[in-house]
This record gives sequence, structure tokens and C-alpha cells, in this order.
Amino acid sequence: MSDAQAWQEWRDTFQEQAELQHPAELHGLLTGLMTLIEPLTAQQWQQLLDSLGYESLDEAAMRLLADEGLDIHDLLTDDPWAFMPLLPDDEQPLPEQAAALAGWCQGLMLGIGLSGVRLHPDELELVETVQHIAQLDVLEISEADEEQAAELTELTEFVRMIPASLREAHTPQPAQVLTLGQTDAPVLPPVVDARFSPDDDLPAGNA
Repeated sequence: MSDAQAWQEWRDTFQEQAELQHPAELHGLLTGLMTLIEPLTAQQWQQLLDSLGYESLDEAAMRLLADEGLDIHDLLTDDPWAFMPLLPDDEQPLPEQAAALAGWCQGLMLGIGLSGVRLHPDELELVETVQHIAQLDVLEISEADEEQAAELTELTEFVRMIPASLREAHTPQPAQVLTLGQTDAPVLPPVVDARFSPDDDLPAGNA
């Protein structure tokens, strides 16, 4: 299955979830968790989603979610720098690409927070930038702006490296779903009020 087909399947499966701003948000959530904890079973995923207020998933959707979580975990174990977020390809309208990236970053933040793993100070700086990207102002994105397209590609390349960077520094912890995110939670920077523009600079050395 191509990346475009994988994204279409993911979008079609989860786009009706009322709790999601964008289907990519759920993939970001999986990524944040699978970067820092051991894989969850389908039952554990459902338990976690229930605790977050998500609608119950049917068997096919839950299988897709659990399989993708395992695939993310295994890739980050075997070849972490090959990881790519599941997002619309560059054939899709630029505002849709930007909305998906912002949603994915929002989910990544939630997954990292729920993991309960404490991050190092330099990792928190990366996290703060992801929070800015999660606030990306899609209304400022034009459909046919080559400069913005290049900047969006740069942002995507930046965020895709964060799971690999975190995995190299942290051994995945056993999943304890009943207490997930409730104990020993990382101190994350507050979500910024200002929306992130593609013209804003990334942290030096992380682009």
C-alpha cells in the first residue's frame, strides 16, 4: 500500500470521530505513545480512547489503529530515522496538508503527555516548537504558494525527527493504561497563545 493509500484509509476510517480536530491527530497520538511506551493491545487502546472521551471504534477501525501503533513502535525500534508521519501527500491542497500537520502535532503532544515519561530540558525545547506548529494558522496558507509549500515541507521534516530523537534517549516503558498519564507526568511547556506561521524560525540546529 502506498503512503497516499494508507493516508486515505486512515482518513476515511477516523474522520467521523467527533473528538478529533483532524484524523491526523490520532496518528500523532499513537506516535507520541509508541515512542515512549511499549505497544498496547486493542483492548488497551480502546480503554485509553474511552478515557479520553472518544467514540467506540468498530472491530476494523480498532484493528487498523492497533496494527499502526505496533508498526510505529517497531519502526522506531529498528530504523527510527526512517519514520514519517501519516499525512496527506503533496498532491493534496496546501491548506489540507497544513491542517493535517497541525493536527498530527497536537496528537503527538497528547501522546507524549499521556506516556508519563519525563523529558530532558533539551527535549522540552523541541516539544515547545511542536506546540507552536500545532497552532499553525491554516487560514494564512494559500493553495498555490511555492514558498509556503517549501516551508511546510521543512516543518514536516522537523517534526518527523522528534520521535526518533526521543526514542534514542528513552527506552520504551511498560504500558500501564489505568494510570497512563496520571503519575510522573512530564512537565511540558504551556500551549502558546500565538499561532505559528510558516515564516517563523525553527530552533537552530533542528531544521
